[in-house]
Amino acid sequence: MNTITTIVKREYREFWRRGLLRWLLLPVLALLVMATLVGFQRHHRYQAEMAAGTELSRQHWENQGEKNPHSAAHYGIYLFKPLNALSFFDFGVNPYTGSVFFLEAHYRSNAAFAAINDRSTLGRFGIFSPAFLLAFIAPLLIIFFGHASVSGERRRGTLDLVAATGSSPRHWLLGKWLATMSLIPPLVLTVLATAVIAAAIHGPIPSESWWRLAGLALLYAVYLGVFANLSLIASALTKHSGASLMLLVAFWIGSGLALPRLAASTSEQLHPTPNQVQFEKLMSEEKKAGLPGDGDKQARTEKLKEETLASYGVDKLEDLPINFNALAMQADEEYSDRVFDKHYRELFTIHANQDRIHRLFSLLSPTLAVRLSSMALAGTSPEDHRHFSGQAEIYRREFVALLNHNMMVHSKTGDWGYKADGELWHAMPTFKSQPMDPRFQAARFGNHGAILAFWFLISTALLLGWLPRRVFRRSTGSGPIREPHATDPKPAHGEVTTPC
Repeated sequence: MNTITTIVKREYREFWRRGLLRWLLLPVLALLVMATLVGFQRHHRYQAEMAAGTELSRQHWENQGEKNPHSAAHYGIYLFKPLNALSFFDFGVNPYTGSVFFLEAHYRSNAAFAAINDRSTLGRFGIFSPAFLLAFIAPLLIIFFGHASVSGERRRGTLDLVAATGSSPRHWLLGKWLATMSLIPPLVLTVLATAVIAAAIHGPIPSESWWRLAGLALLYAVYLGVFANLSLIASALTKHSGASLMLLVAFWIGSGLALPRLAASTSEQLHPTPNQVQFEKLMSEEKKAGLPGDGDKQARTEKLKEETLASYGVDKLEDLPINFNALAMQADEEYSDRVFDKHYRELFTIHANQDRIHRLFSLLSPTLAVRLSSMALAGTSPEDHRHFSGQAEIYRREFVALLNHNMMVHSKTGDWGYKADGELWHAMPTFKSQPMDPRFQAARFGNHGAILAFWFLISTALLLGWLPRRVFRRSTGSGPIREPHATDPKPAHGEVTTPC
């Protein structure tokens, strides 16, 4: 243990001598503090804007005056997607998907006003957040600290001296590993500490979110541990520090930039997403022409007319006690819902297939694995957006059905002049979003997190299991280095022994 402690202290002296602690670690910690505070501020500003927008939209709805219910259905209402409490840490897909839904009759709403559209081309490269810094900048920090850990010893010739003392290769590497890994806690703990301070300034976050934030800290600690392992492995297997640095930076580029783009391109090539204009046009045409076996819109309306007249025992629409026009509009809405469900189910299947491609690529890219895991744990993933979109659509259907029902029972067929008053607008239920099932979120996180854990376990096994005996052998050119044993004879005072 004394040997390991000595090596750790020596590594820290080397870090300080090279200026790594002063000029690399401290600036990154400062950036993490800034990103966390800015993220909190941005989150709370959006929440305030969302609350104001929701209240204003509701006021407009309730104060629209007397109006035909069908006209009111097209007047519509706005919904604003709430942000998860941890969106300050990882924005996920939120800046790209939009957050405002306009609900009206006949159309399924998609989110609009994506924040990324307001950014410059350079601003779209990466959004300043703790997750971005930990996923892309912190690995470079670890690489700069660890790339010369072993190759630097070999270049200075000190590795031969260490080998000649009979030191345990595993203990020697373990000391260097602990020194490099000890850089990780300050990075993740800085985010946690700043979040506590920001919560005290801007207001508390739910207690359940603190557990998620702790999980995110552990997730990124494991991720950075992968880069620490790979840095030491590359340093041990290369002759020069420059070579290990180039190798590690190439891996960082591949893992963080090239492979995610390749995954996106491959998934789109194998499972192309339909063009939005064509997608909307196809649904519109199918609503008119009908699903297989259902007939077109005119035939469906005629069939409904015959069934309604028979049900009420009358011969003419004018004799019905209800407004057949409103009944037909509601029937058309429900048929449109069937068409929407069919096409969106196919679209979500395409998305699921694309997600599987990304998961396969994450086997080669720890950065992709940590990004997918982080979004799932922070509640900012594509699945979270689709979950809210589905709730908005359910509310839209209930909203339109209530208006059509009012027109159907309070007016007669052909009475397009009927107008409802403010009592109906106030009776409209307020939208309340429900969180995603935690079990589903845990399953998604487990799928991606297991891949990251695999990266960490394999790299640790290679570093501390396979590599130690080869480090000194690579330096001295001799056979494998045997670990010292308690039964080995003790060298005489001043005698230097060479391990077998």
